[in-house]
Amino acid sequence: MTDDVAARRHAAGLLMRMVKSDEGRVMLAESGHRSGEAIIIVLDSDTLGEVFGRLVDEAPAPPAIVAMYRKDQARLVIWSLEPGTSDDQACASQDAGHSSTIGMLYDTMVGNKMRQVDLSVTSPAPMNTTWRARELASASA
Repeated sequence: MTDDVAARRHAAGLLMRMVKSDEGRVMLAESGHRSGEAIIIVLDSDTLGEVFGRLVDEAPAPPAIVAMYRKDQARLVIWSLEPGTSDDQACASQDAGHSSTIGMLYDTMVGNKMRQVDLSVTSPAPMNTTWRARELASASA
């Protein structure tokens, strides 16, 4: 078994514990997630192109919930991703290439003390839109 497969399985276990808790269920409900909808597990090393490609395939109706596993910190970060607009002055805006990793985006958000960002991912379609990324919660192993 590769390290990535093991990390994804570990992340799935963390996610399962989170959604079984009262706090986890409340967090998901407040984010617009409905029972039965997909939660996409990604690693911090996955590219935005990979993540958004999976969004289109696995969670076609926004908002999408993404659980990002930080291998170096043994930590799960829960995001809400939905089409947004960079017109909102209260929200920071970030441009990113499709080969940037979701971990890089998260590090930028943390470094700039942002819990929400409007993200313009450059090419390929269907990513040619602005997406609002919002951190919802995190859990350690």
